[in-house]
Amino acid sequence: MKLSSLVIVQEMLYGKEFTLLARDRLLDSLINAVISQSLNTVTQA
Repeated sequence: MKLSSLVIVQEMLYGKEFTLLARDRLLDSLINAVISQSLNTVTQA
């Protein structure tokens, strides 16, 4: 989906706030995965 289409759909469905929350949760999950992976590497060394 093109970025312009996504923005139009968000505006039409008032989904901008929900998308921001989902992006924050995704970033939190990625950060937690990286941190736990690095901690596992340190404890195995």
